[in-house]
Order: sequence, then C-alpha cells, then structure tokens
Amino acid sequence: MKRILKYFFVIAVISCFAAGKSFAQVMPKSFTEGDPVKFINEMRDFFESYDRKDGKDFIEEFNEKYLLSGKVPEDVLQAMYMNANLMLKRKFRPAPEYYAYFNTIKAIADHDVPGSTFLDWQSCFVTVGNGKLPKPFSEFILMSENLFKDGRFFRTASGEWWTEGGSWKFACDSVAAIRFTNVTLKARQRNDSTKVDGTTGIYYLNTKTFVGREGKVNWLRTGISEDDMHAELKNYSINVPSFNFVADSVTFYDRTHFQSKPLLGKLTERLVPDVQEKTANYPRFESYSSRYQIKSMYPNVDYEGGFSQVGGKFMASGSTVNPAFFIFKRNGKNFLTVKSTNFSITQNKVTSQNASIKFFLDTDSIVHSAIEFKYFIDDDSSRVVLYRSDEGAAQAPYYNSFHKVDMYVQQIVWFTNHPQIIMNTLPGTTQGEAQFPSETYYRQHLYSRLQMTEPVHPLIKIRNFVRDANNGTRTFTTLDLARYWKIGAEQLRPTIMDLSNQGFLYFDPATDMITYKDKCDRYIAARAGKIDYDNLLFESKVAPGGANAKLNLLNY
Repeated sequence: MKRILKYFFVIAVISCFAAGKSFAQVMPKSFTEGDPVKFINEMRDFFESYDRKDGKDFIEEFNEKYLLSGKVPEDVLQAMYMNANLMLKRKFRPAPEYYAYFNTIKAIADHDVPGSTFLDWQSCFVTVGNGKLPKPFSEFILMSENLFKDGRFFRTASGEWWTEGGSWKFACDSVAAIRFTNVTLKARQRNDSTKVDGTTGIYYLNTKTFVGREGKVNWLRTGISEDDMHAELKNYSINVPSFNFVADSVTFYDRTHFQSKPLLGKLTERLVPDVQEKTANYPRFESYSSRYQIKSMYPNVDYEGGFSQVGGKFMASGSTVNPAFFIFKRNGKNFLTVKSTNFSITQNKVTSQNASIKFFLDTDSIVHSAIEFKYFIDDDSSRVVLYRSDEGAAQAPYYNSFHKVDMYVQQIVWFTNHPQIIMNTLPGTTQGEAQFPSETYYRQHLYSRLQMTEPVHPLIKIRNFVRDANNGTRTFTTLDLARYWKIGAEQLRPTIMDLSNQGFLYFDPATDMITYKDKCDRYIAARAGKIDYDNLLFESKVAPGGANAKLNLLNY
C-alpha cells in the first residue's frame, strides 16, 4: 500500500511540474506595433517564457545593440512589428523561427543591406507568410538568416549551398525566388565540394531548385588544374537537396588529349561524402559523339570512339554496337585492333578489363573476344600486355588461324618496337604451363563429356541450327539459338561459355554474339569416323613467368 501511495505521489508531483511549465509558456495574442518599448517588453516575456534566461538575454542584447543604438533603419523597424505578428498567426515559437528572424535583422543592419534589397525581401516575406502552409514560411525565415549572414541559401546537417561575388535579389511574382547574377555557386557536403564559376540563375524556394545558365566547372578536386581541364555550361538545373546535377550541351576542354578541339557532351556532377582525390569519380563528362577519330593518338596508334572523363580518369568509350577501338600499326600497316566499350586512360597507360583483340598475320589472325588489355606507354619501350584469366569468357583460348592452333596461354606481351610476340605465364604464379592443340585435334572423352545425358549432342544441335534454321550463317545471337532449342537464353549461356572455352565457338559476351567454328564440324565428323584426325597437342612447361612460346613477326 505504501508503494502505491508513493507511486501516485510521484505522478502527482510530475503532473504539477508539467502543468506549471506549460502555464509558463505564454503565446501572446499579438505584439504592439509602433511602440518599441512595449514591443520589446512583450517580446522579452515571450522569449523568457519558452527559453528562460537565454531567451531574455537574447532580446535584451538585440534591444541594446540594434534598437536603442539606432542601428536598425526605421523602415526595417516598422516592418519588424508587422512581421512579428504575421509569424504569431502561424503560432511560431521563439525557437527556431523568431530567433532566425531577429538574426536576419541583425545581419541586414550589420551588412548595410541596401533598402531596395530589403524591400524585395520584405515583399517575399509577406507573400510566403500569407501562404496556405506554415512550413514554407518557416523554411523561408530560416533560409533568410543564413543568406543575409553569409550567402548560404540552403543548409542541412550534411551540407550547404552558397554563392560568392556577383549580386542577388529576391523576386516574388507567383513564387518566392532569389535571382543570382554572375556569382560563383558553391556546394559542400562532408569533405567533398564543387563550384560553378561565373554563373547566373534563379533559386526557387518552393521546389528547392536552382535553374542556371552559363558557368564553368573544373576538375580541381581530382588533382587536374583548371587550365588543363574544364567544362563550360549553357543551361542546367540543380535539385539542391540532392547535391547533384546534370547539364546537357556542355563544351569540354581537355588540353592534354584535345589541344585544338573541345568536345560537346553531357556533364554530371555529384558530391560524394568523404571522397579523396585519388578516388573521386566526379565531375563526369560524356561526349555526344561515339565516333571521334584521332590519328596517332600515340606513336603508331590510332583511335576511334567516344570519350568520357570520370573524375580524374580519362575514358575512351563506346557501346556494344559501336565499340571504341585502338589500331596499332606495324611497318605502316594495321597489326593489332583492340575493341571495348570502355578504356581507362592515364598519362602512361591504357587499360580495359574486357576487350576483344585481333592480331593481323597477313590474311590470317590471332583473336580473342574477352581479354584484359594493358598498353604501357613509354618513349623507348612501349608494350601491349594481354591477360587471359581462368574466369568467364576469358577462359576461351586464343585462336591462331595461321598456325591453325588454339592457344591456352596466360599472357601475351608485345613490345611495339620489337618484331616478336612473347607468350608466357604470369610472374609469381606456381603454374608454368601452356597448351597449343591443333584445330584437328580430337579427344573422344571431351566429345562424350559435352554430351553428358543429352539425347542429341550440343555440337550437332548447333550445326543443325546453322545449317537448317540460320541459312548457313555462322554468326548469330544466344537468343537466336535459345529459341531454336526452345529454352531460355540464360539456361543456354553456360553451355555456350563451355563450348567457347573448349575452342568450338567464338563467343563475345559484350554483344552476346556467337560464331560457329570449323572445329564443331571436325569433331562431329571425327566422331562419325568420316575424317581423319590427329592427336597433335603442343605442351610447354617452363618456370613460372618464363616464355612458353615466341612468335617471330618477320616470318611468323
């Protein structure tokens, strides 16, 4: 019983305290207009009832430093009375709206804001204040404090937007807006920042959208100087809270790669929290054209394709239909083509994680559809390095039509000023083996493994498709073949990948295109006993990193 009485006593005390606190918070019916003494006394009581001593001190300091000193102009003072009552109709409390409002008045007085600027702002204040909803009015008041204080027109806990230089003014026709003229527009979010120099635009407060025209964006935060690279904007729109924007029809200047001719394209800018110079992926530029032709982009190397700048990384780019490609020349003739949807380009290296290659050996060739490509640029010893991994489509062998062999080698190295191609294993690996089966090499166990439990061998099914359903055309898509087999393309793809890895098909995963090779016909005919076959398989076993084979380019 004592515990119950004690419990109710505590509840009663808490209730009385809460009631007393609630009673102390007084929301006035109105503030006296035209009498600064009564106005300040009422405002002091209002702030003190909600914020105790801090609220009282805030109003007394404002009164002493700004009203009694005459620092606040008369027109601002008269508007202040009316504005305070307009805010009261929205039942705003001292924090945050009234604090922000009086801080705005302080900033107007401290910075000697021109009377015309104040009148424009005052007009917006009344327009927004008489709107249907209180939230836009509250946001307008809070924004005004930051704008008049230090030029920031948008601020959250994670980031902010502001302008420097130039001029700005409020414009409230149908909606509240701020017009900026010839300013530097800046943004910052968690250690990442951007700016648009020399721009003009309008910030619409209701949508939080900045609609700009002209201006210049640089790549300084990626370590590239403005003289070496920048983009000039025409028209753009920013969803300010998202801290990113896209601008079309920009002119891109890159002194390193395009000294005489700028590119037209699209710019994408995005702030990424805690980004560093080496990992910055913005700003991004993507050229409109995918068919730029650059003769001798490097010594004896031509380029055709599009371009993009991803942060500090310069990218040669294309599409699956129109890939970008480099053409390496030897003795004035095309010797190696390398195609990809994407090449990364630095000062001394060009790379692609997934490229198709073709060496020209007179009328024959060495080809692969999905290889890792690296071109190391050096005045004395530039070299092409190709890596064939043990994953995906890269497992397929190179096909050498001159020597009529498949080449299961890990790495191919060609020093562009040497008449030799070196085929080796990767340094540091434990494996030093490579295989070169002839195109007429036949293995019964492989033929059986490929069939497994299927009633019709997959090589026969593909041959029948090419012969009967594809009018003898040897190039087709995975989807074409899947429809013929009446299965899904995803179900078929592992089989296609396996056949490609064994050298029966040429498969390009980038385009999903399949090329039927003669090896299919030979295996089918050999299994039926219709042709002779051989067991010719060249094997190389060397120390890891050593050369498995060398191809002399003078006589092949």
